[in-house]
Amino acid sequence: MTKYLSILLTISVLPLATLAQLGDKKDKGNATQVDPIPANRIPPAPFLALSEAMQAFDLAEGFVIEPVATEPLVENPVAIAFDPNGRMWVAEMRSYMPDLDGNGEDTPNGRIRILEDTDGDGRMDNSTDFLSDLVLPRLISFSHGGVIFNDGDALFYIKRDGLTPVENRELIDPDYAKGGNPEHKANGMLYGHDNWFYNAKSSSRYRRVEGKWIKENTATRGQFGISKDNAGRLFYNSNSTLLVGDAFTPGFLDPMPANQVTSNRVYPSRITPGVNRAYREDTLNQAGKLVNATSACGPLIYRGDNFPEPFRNYAFVSESSANLVKAIQLGTFENFEHTGTHPYGEKEFLTSTDERFRPVNNFTAPDGTLIIVDMYHGLIQHKAYVTTYLRKQYASRDLDKHNNDAGRIYRVRWKSKPASKVPKLEGKPAAELLPFLAHANGFWRDTAQRLIVELGDVSLVPALNEMAGDDSKPLGQLHTLWTLEGLGKVNAGAVEAALRSSDRSVLMTAFEVSPSCENDSKESVVDACIQTIDTSHAYKARCLARLGGERAWLALLTIIENQIESELIRDTVVTALGTELGAFRGFLKTQSGKSAGRFSKELAKVQKALRAKKRVRKSSLRGNSLASFKRGQLVYESKAVCMGCHGTDGEGLLHLGPPLADSDWVTKKRDRLIQVLLHGLEGPLEVSGKTYTPLAVMPGLGTNPAITDQDLADVSTYIRNAWGNRASTVTEEQVAKQREESSSRGEQLYRAEDFNSN
Repeated sequence: MTKYLSILLTISVLPLATLAQLGDKKDKGNATQVDPIPANRIPPAPFLALSEAMQAFDLAEGFVIEPVATEPLVENPVAIAFDPNGRMWVAEMRSYMPDLDGNGEDTPNGRIRILEDTDGDGRMDNSTDFLSDLVLPRLISFSHGGVIFNDGDALFYIKRDGLTPVENRELIDPDYAKGGNPEHKANGMLYGHDNWFYNAKSSSRYRRVEGKWIKENTATRGQFGISKDNAGRLFYNSNSTLLVGDAFTPGFLDPMPANQVTSNRVYPSRITPGVNRAYREDTLNQAGKLVNATSACGPLIYRGDNFPEPFRNYAFVSESSANLVKAIQLGTFENFEHTGTHPYGEKEFLTSTDERFRPVNNFTAPDGTLIIVDMYHGLIQHKAYVTTYLRKQYASRDLDKHNNDAGRIYRVRWKSKPASKVPKLEGKPAAELLPFLAHANGFWRDTAQRLIVELGDVSLVPALNEMAGDDSKPLGQLHTLWTLEGLGKVNAGAVEAALRSSDRSVLMTAFEVSPSCENDSKESVVDACIQTIDTSHAYKARCLARLGGERAWLALLTIIENQIESELIRDTVVTALGTELGAFRGFLKTQSGKSAGRFSKELAKVQKALRAKKRVRKSSLRGNSLASFKRGQLVYESKAVCMGCHGTDGEGLLHLGPPLADSDWVTKKRDRLIQVLLHGLEGPLEVSGKTYTPLAVMPGLGTNPAITDQDLADVSTYIRNAWGNRASTVTEEQVAKQREESSSRGEQLYRAEDFNSN
């Protein structure tokens, strides 16, 4: 659409592309994989005992790092969650890369463990297995007296009685993590301000209503790990993009505008030859250290109360291949774009000289501190992406040994401030949870909101209305409004009180929840919204569009008349109206003035585009061609993970991959398509008359021994005949011919201009 639309996460090596480097295949394509650092300059990477690992850390001044748990209490941790009593629940991915070939990856030996500190010394000393025999568990969350978790590709919910599962587990979504590999499977399960659960590497959100799980589409976000700020905006990243932030709270716009917060520069304390493509120019600096992130994960917006006030506007991001955790200071948020700086200059918040230190996730703890999850696993790159070069690096330092039975979890706190005492909220009546909606630690605000919503105690509404107007506690106001939304009890009193706030986040939240107001009070809510000033006009326009009715829409038309050139306002109104788009066009036709007519025509174009996008697209292939098409769909969605950058609908993802639907690069010049799949593509290119400039390159699949010529033929047939495309099928023989004719090209990528003469 416009400059307001998403700058989505950027990936320097796409999921589809990185598979091209898999395994220890020696061919011309790997001839450039020359070691950038002589072996005698690389220090060893032995398995360090905890005391030795602690000595390898370099932490920012003013902080202290403390061990919370270590093996054998925890093994291969990748994610944690805290229950309402502050107990730590850990997802252990114990079958991840047991050896260089990833043998046994699907072994059901994953666990969810509960860790407790029974003597109060800050160290976990007791563990309880809650669930065992899981395949690659990588998320835990709590809801309605139970636990949400994954087992392989499926998402489940199971009730609990304290630390014991009860009843049979309930299937939420069998296709939660369809396709891909552990580096590119859905994860996260973050409880959003709006009472929905959001995920990384996923386009779905979930909510439990009246005992049933609801699944809805949402923006695709991130790769591994997801977080939110105090306003409820979501943050995430990709392997080569440290931090991306949504411009609005979830659901505000479709697609969701987002932007990269800061540069991807990193400063390891150890040389980093064990990076997948370190042999490529500019990957390492002259000192042999990684220049830009390549394994970023676990983004966290710190919302705790242990660090001094300035640090409560910081993000913390892990870079597991560079053995560090980076701090990013979030700056001003103007024009719906996030800014950020690297506050430690050419140093990092936390680094280690231990190559086995693999921070993969970060969390705000119930005691207000920062928790760092260290998988402590020599092999961090999945087998799908391991180059010949990296395989040698791993083996040379025995990084393929002593894995899958270790793991560490650390706490970082302000040196002069002890961790806070942890209250116990489990089983408390809703009325006793109210003060926690304004707690200084975001963990307790989120937990109190969720518990009150789940308890459904509507007798609290008068007290919540009073809290909604307490502008001395803006964070409490914000969570109070979303609590009312979750209870289905948004009302004029609460909204009008919040709309008098001087805090912008509270105002925006009030605009967001207003349309959920009870019908008998909507007129007064419309009046309150009209009288409230929103300098950006976006939230107010969205609110009025959703409230509906002549008075609200007349006020909306006034905004449109004053912002007629604003594509943000247009896109906001279109998203907000949803199925009421036609009704609003009918309203515009009853109004005089050029603005009404002009905007009605704009909406007509949008309606037409939406209808075209929703049209049914089926393949007309038959026989062997249809069989190839079906195999190609599996390659696209699973084996090569093409959908990670081009989408399941072939529409592409902004700045990741251009569209394949209605693309002349796909349907025309069959041999050109085969060459791109074999050798990759970089730089700007024109697709059906529109120029795309992905911030990533697409290396080819030709050197991937797991992808055969038949696979390439099948996926070519699929994308040339899916989503309304119509073109000839591709055969294995045609792919083999193109491979032979270009065998000398190796890893050299194509550029669009290379095909101009063809």
